[in-house]
Amino acid sequence: MYLGCNFSNFFVMIEHNLFAIFLIRKKIMPLRNVQAFIALASMLGALFVAHIVVKIQKGEMPGGELWILYLRMLLGFLFAAAITFGFSSFLP
Repeated sequence: MYLGCNFSNFFVMIEHNLFAIFLIRKKIMPLRNVQAFIALASMLGALFVAHIVVKIQKGEMPGGELWILYLRMLLGFLFAAAITFGFSSFLP
């Protein structure tokens, strides 16, 4: 029995997002456009987190090395989400 993740399960997972459910079920936006929107939002979130990391490193905001590590890990996940949703919005 294969327990890995395939693309059909991946698309089912994003439908559990309440905002996506509202947009898809009400026929306001197709699924591909919702995925592209989530990709753009993830990219903007990544840019915001990168800006905060730079401010903490310069000393303009309070925080230490642990906060920088945490925010860099969050930054990586946001970039991965942006890339994944961006590519999946172009798949047939």
